[in-house]
Amino acid sequence: MDTSLKTSISTSECEPVNTSLKPGWVQILINLIFFQAVWFATVYGPGNGIHWLGLPALVVFSGYHFFSAVTARADFLLAAVAIIIGFFVETAYLRFDVLIYAFNMPSTVFAPYWILFLWANFALTLNTGLRWLHGQYFMAAGLGFIGAPVAYFSGVKLGAATTGMTPAFAYLAIAVSWALVTPALIFLARIVSRRSN
Repeated sequence: MDTSLKTSISTSECEPVNTSLKPGWVQILINLIFFQAVWFATVYGPGNGIHWLGLPALVVFSGYHFFSAVTARADFLLAAVAIIIGFFVETAYLRFDVLIYAFNMPSTVFAPYWILFLWANFALTLNTGLRWLHGQYFMAAGLGFIGAPVAYFSGVKLGAATTGMTPAFAYLAIAVSWALVTPALIFLARIVSRRSN
């Protein structure tokens, strides 16, 4: 009886405790402010002759994140995965005339390099500003379905792109794709952050 109790206590002590990974509200706020700043710089640049503007903004955000986030190593891995996913998603938007990007370089048949900054930027929020979505996959899908079309619509208004098809269909395609991508990235973020602990 005594032995089983000791075993039970010792097992519970060995289980990983993730409270140390949870960011405080100040860190969450700073993370989301950086996210918005990088988003604006990246989206504003291409339509205004400064297509590279998002890069220095992302570098500053990444530097802050490296020194402040407990999950920084996992987040940079996640950002690399998000860039790969983003390349295929944004290229599909281009190929199917969902969007026509401003300054579509280095190739007119693939997603422009600057749009991938946004995917890395988003990935750096998944274990901090958007950590509350961990395990909430339907909520993540809803956020992607509603939030993504709003973000892309804002990007179009800032001159980063135009819709290549009827706007309603373009934004519906964006909504559906992000309703799938967002929970998938949240799932990956949860796994990667646990393994990095």
